[in-house]
Amino acid sequence: MSAGTLGAGPPVDPSRSDRAMALLPFRTRAPLYWRSLVFVALACLSLVGLEGFRQWTARENRIEAIYRETANLAGSLSQQATNSLQITDAVLRDIADRYGDGSALDDDARQRLRAAMVGRTASFPLLQGLFIMDEHGDPVVTSVPDPQPRFNYSDRAYFDYHRGHAEISLHIGEAVLSKTSGNWIITVTRRLNKPDGSFNGVVLASISLDFFKRFYDGFDVGERGVITLVRGDGRILMRKPFEEATLGKSMLNGPVFRDLLPRGPTGNAETVSSIDGIRRFLSFRRVEDFPLVIIVALSTDEALASWRAATWQGMGTAIALSLFLAYLGLAMARQARQRDRAEQAVTASEASYRLLAENASDLVLKLDADGQPTYASPSCADILGYEPGPFVTLPYGGLVHPDDLPRLLAIMKAVAKNGHGSATTRVRHRKGHYIWLETSLRYIPAERGFIAAARDVSERRAVEDRLAATSRALDERRHRIDLIGRMAQRLPCCRDIREFSVTVECFVPQILPGVAGAFYLFTAGKGHLDRLAAWGDTAALMPAGFEAEDCWALRRGQGHIVGTDGAELVCSHHGSQPRPYACLPLVAQEKTAGLLYLQTAVDPADRDMNMLVETISLALVNLQLREDLREQSIRDALTGLFNRRYLEEAIELEIARAGRDNTPLSVLMIDADHFKRLNDSFGHEAGDHVLAEIGRLLAAQFRAGDIACRYGGEEFTVILPGAGQADARRRAEQLRAAVAGHAFVHQDRDIGQVTLSIGVATLPEDGDTADALLTSGDKALYAAKQAGRNRVVARVAAAA
Repeated sequence: MSAGTLGAGPPVDPSRSDRAMALLPFRTRAPLYWRSLVFVALACLSLVGLEGFRQWTARENRIEAIYRETANLAGSLSQQATNSLQITDAVLRDIADRYGDGSALDDDARQRLRAAMVGRTASFPLLQGLFIMDEHGDPVVTSVPDPQPRFNYSDRAYFDYHRGHAEISLHIGEAVLSKTSGNWIITVTRRLNKPDGSFNGVVLASISLDFFKRFYDGFDVGERGVITLVRGDGRILMRKPFEEATLGKSMLNGPVFRDLLPRGPTGNAETVSSIDGIRRFLSFRRVEDFPLVIIVALSTDEALASWRAATWQGMGTAIALSLFLAYLGLAMARQARQRDRAEQAVTASEASYRLLAENASDLVLKLDADGQPTYASPSCADILGYEPGPFVTLPYGGLVHPDDLPRLLAIMKAVAKNGHGSATTRVRHRKGHYIWLETSLRYIPAERGFIAAARDVSERRAVEDRLAATSRALDERRHRIDLIGRMAQRLPCCRDIREFSVTVECFVPQILPGVAGAFYLFTAGKGHLDRLAAWGDTAALMPAGFEAEDCWALRRGQGHIVGTDGAELVCSHHGSQPRPYACLPLVAQEKTAGLLYLQTAVDPADRDMNMLVETISLALVNLQLREDLREQSIRDALTGLFNRRYLEEAIELEIARAGRDNTPLSVLMIDADHFKRLNDSFGHEAGDHVLAEIGRLLAAQFRAGDIACRYGGEEFTVILPGAGQADARRRAEQLRAAVAGHAFVHQDRDIGQVTLSIGVATLPEDGDTADALLTSGDKALYAAKQAGRNRVVARVAAAA
């Protein structure tokens, strides 16, 4: 077939070239007008429906994110409450053990006990005061100055509770106004028994509500969000925002205690508050080991405000586009109606056909068996720019787009067999550009040729192409949002920053394919950022670290985007790397934790990019918060050393490791000599200064693998893995000499020389368990005290 050939068939009789065209009737079918209207209506409804579904999915994702955020915050607050109460319980146990049944409490013992209580109160900021009350409710020893006149506490609910219950377990009271300070407090108490088991009074720790208020104020839950600490019986102990009227209110008839807590210790729901009637999304968690419940709730109006704005914008855009499509569809339908009428008229007669062909807006062609036009209607000038006479001399195959020609030839062969068909192809206009023609073909056996009716559908194809592009964009965005959601589910589960960095490096290249980038983390207190993850072709060129001052985004506190036009300043850390690029600070809860660096231009209004940055930021700050809370739970606030709780865990592990590796282990029990006299002479503030200085010297004297702890009061303990008795004594002497030679000065006052008495115990000679080893160390310490203080003593257990 030649270049101008469109189809194959029997040879054409030249004598028939001017014969009137005979048309076969079209098969009955629905008019194209109505089919066009139905198609446009379905397209508009689909567009609006897809946008509605997308917005509904976005709402569900937003609610899921809210529940995840509030659940994480409730978990962190639950851990903080557990740590606070464990510390308080340990203090109460220690005070109760020191007091005993009170029978041996002379003036000296009372003063020592009071000093210990004052020391515990100073060591733990959450404690406002410590009290020991006798069986009549009168204070015996307190950590605060005795009020005049002295108060009696037998009317307090916690006193009645312990008087009527024989258990000595921890009891958490209601939020009350302190008789001593006049401040709001939470009482935490234990029962004291006489030797015969009868009631001997109460030991009490008062926790200031200001401690919880300051802590809770550090979390942003919106103007109408709340954080509530509730006792197991439904009584409110603390609520953010703080209002005295809500303290002690019962939540037993509220949805959390009535409907949710019976199902499990954790959960979330959308409820209406029984306190203020506001609808909120909430997450709750029972506090482990204690009868408390943490509730974190965000106002539904505030939490969904951004989603509502996005929904109005998205639906408005979809409706506007639907109206535009409807307008185009009506225009297409009008043309379709004209075509339907033209096809009906063609079947009537040759004369009717000629009349319609000469006046139709569609292009009507008669083609011979070789695909050469023998007739073209006058609309050829409007559609293709050619007058009918010159057009029929052109090879039609040469006007069809080369990519569409094989398909058109195949369709015409099929039409020659089946009688009718249709094709949509690109045909070159007289001005050189291509237009889309939708052509209906019928084979006329008598003429051995074709009748073709073609219409310009370029606008419709443009709309269809835009719809297809929009659909692809929606699919890509759904995939991107799904990846962000999967990353958001995994980031809160990371145990440390290494796993966090691996997760970011895994998901961000999938969310932003082909975009190189890096994740940088702030080094605490140094204003320096370190690269923890990098990806893409140019990852090796990205700096391993830089100062915060080198980045415009960190200076300004917002994203810094640099294009290729040279209209924006380039960060110093970027160097000669490719442009464009974007520096996006990772900020949550008013804290800048790191930086996301991307080698691409970022639209500040891109909601997906903002969601990606917010997800990483919030998860990173929550991870750092968890690590900070753990560090606070094992460190002594005054000295910075490990606390007694950590000591009890660490010594068991080190003893087990020493037994497994067959290596020595020693323990130093250390006590500051004449510390009470120092407190009495210079005051407790000076005493705290001395303890802090001793803690600093301890940390400086020992190796990184050694474990230095504050045992309690002026007592310290050091675990020396791998150290035998001789090595332990030598290092103890070095510490004793360092402290004895240190100049202790507080507020320009020379405190004088401070000395240490040190007892050494070694595994296994002085014991093979933690209790035995610490007891041997205590005995050696006591021997050092008895021998005149300011010395190191070892092997007391063997000597005894």
